[in-house]
Amino acid sequence: MKRLWNKEKQPERSEKRRLILLRTVMTVSIFILLIRFSYIQVWHRRPWLRLTDDLYKSRIQLTAKRGEIFDRKLNVLAADISTVALSADPTRIKDFAQTAAKLAAILGGKAEEYIHLFRHPVSPRYTRIRKSITEPQNRALQKARIEGLIFMEDMMRIHPFADLGFQVLGITDAEHTGVGGIEQVFETVLSGQDGWAYLQKDALNRRFTSADYPKEKPVDGEKLVLTLDYSLQVILEEELRAGMDRHQAKSASGVLMDPFTGEVLAMASVSQGAEKDPMLAMQNQAVQASFEPGSTFKIVTVAAALEERIVEPQTLIHCENGAYVLAGQTIHDHDKSYGLLTVAQIMEQSSNIGVVKIGKKLGKKKFYEYIRSFGFGNCTGIELPGETPGFCRPHYRWDDFTAAAISFGQGLSVSTLQMACMASVIANGGELVRPRIVDSILGSSGNQIRKFPKASIRRVISEQTARTMRTILEGVVERGIAKDAAIVSVPVAGKTGTAEKAVPGFKGYQPGAHVSSFVGFWPSVAPRYVLTVVLNEPRHNYYAAYSAVPVFRRVVERMCHLPEAGWILPRPEDRPQDRSIVLSDLRQEPVPAADPGLRVKGSPHVMPDLRGMSKREAMLELADRNIEVRVSGRGIVVSQSIPPGTRVKDRRTCHLICQ
Repeated sequence: MKRLWNKEKQPERSEKRRLILLRTVMTVSIFILLIRFSYIQVWHRRPWLRLTDDLYKSRIQLTAKRGEIFDRKLNVLAADISTVALSADPTRIKDFAQTAAKLAAILGGKAEEYIHLFRHPVSPRYTRIRKSITEPQNRALQKARIEGLIFMEDMMRIHPFADLGFQVLGITDAEHTGVGGIEQVFETVLSGQDGWAYLQKDALNRRFTSADYPKEKPVDGEKLVLTLDYSLQVILEEELRAGMDRHQAKSASGVLMDPFTGEVLAMASVSQGAEKDPMLAMQNQAVQASFEPGSTFKIVTVAAALEERIVEPQTLIHCENGAYVLAGQTIHDHDKSYGLLTVAQIMEQSSNIGVVKIGKKLGKKKFYEYIRSFGFGNCTGIELPGETPGFCRPHYRWDDFTAAAISFGQGLSVSTLQMACMASVIANGGELVRPRIVDSILGSSGNQIRKFPKASIRRVISEQTARTMRTILEGVVERGIAKDAAIVSVPVAGKTGTAEKAVPGFKGYQPGAHVSSFVGFWPSVAPRYVLTVVLNEPRHNYYAAYSAVPVFRRVVERMCHLPEAGWILPRPEDRPQDRSIVLSDLRQEPVPAADPGLRVKGSPHVMPDLRGMSKREAMLELADRNIEVRVSGRGIVVSQSIPPGTRVKDRRTCHLICQ
């Protein structure tokens, strides 16, 4: 009976054991699954979150607004505007032909062009249709509800004055990165910092913002204020282009600057065929191209000799009647022969032989030192890319003929900007200043972050030598070969240069190829502006006196009509009939108070001659130069404590005596 009972109980016990085992296995399995789920969702959740992010949300880039570029009067030269870029996902377009027809109707163009974009996308799910569409086009496309289109907010760089200052400003590429000019050099300043944001996607792949998702706002770029003047830039570009076309030149360049501060007020380059060659159109030839200067370089030779007291303006030099044999080679004057000429007359008539003899007196080593001191053979340091330093062999590699050729501007190369800096040394009293084209950097809110001050590199010649050279160069325009540069209402000083053009990579010159240039400043009695004009390979009237000089004159004449042209003399018909005006009057004699219209308004950096002015007129002149004034007496100024012509550097006090 007991055995029977045990046999009946055994199946029941085995059932319990199986249930317990099953329960244990299930419990352990559930526990393992819970641990696994916790591991995936808590400790190892990031990869899965990224997967869901792709399904339910997308990250977009918020493009920063690139900083504006202004001229010195805060006219906008380059700026960003918001725009809409149109792209498409070809995999979501059911009928290419139908979609292309709708796009052609709204955007213009041919349907085949859009079909080609759909069939040859950049990637399987992306093709760019338009970088920028107008607001009416955007509204029409949104209303049409075309499947597969992608609308993205973007920034587009615009230039309100079209291609004005194109080579100086530069451009931006498809990635909104600066290419060439200011845009390239100040990329980190202008570009700002892009932001980002997440958009939520629904089952139909429609995207919308969500307050729950993080985002980072873009930081807009900083702004640049240039030293360029819009009005002067327009004048220079138009006259260079007209001169290039008139004389059938290959290209032309020009630089207009303040000789005291180094501020570049206008810089332009124009080329034939630039509209067909983007690389040529981008080249800033005023900075990036070099040429042999010719007779304009005689300024350096004569200034160095005067500074070393080797010659004086009235020193007589025999010019060999037009032919001078040196080192087995003959040097000629261009189309005339001269006997005895003074140093001043040598410059007025641009005698090669006379200048060669002056350079020979100077000596190779000393001459080379002055060439380098004037800044040739080095970059000027202007804030523009690709600047050429020019080229000049060391003096120990010169033979006698090389030294002679360099003295009249052949055998070395310079840039248009370097020639403007050289003329500034003469105009400002003997100092080489660093040219600059950026005045200041402004924050995105308009506050000034950085100011670029004037930088004087070194003194090259004395003020006395510079004054003597200004008088000599006045004579070049008044009596010499640059008579066409003379303007009735403005005293001008300058020098022409016509040089043969060297064959690149070879020794010798191209037959019939020349570079014509003119460098000048005005008013010559107290210079405010320096302008260099260069014509590359003019085919018609290649002599500088007939090609570069008229361009220079036209620029100055047009500047005379600007509101800020307070430095001009009245027109002949407006002048008193009982008095004639000559340069010697302007240099030496005070102008009577009864005839204030005849006074030339001088440079703001130089102390004017106040004698003969009324007390009120004198105080206004000093206020313009930030000079404090103390006055004794009443009536007309008869004496001043700061002599006329003294450079005004810091805030000073001038004592006036009136009677």
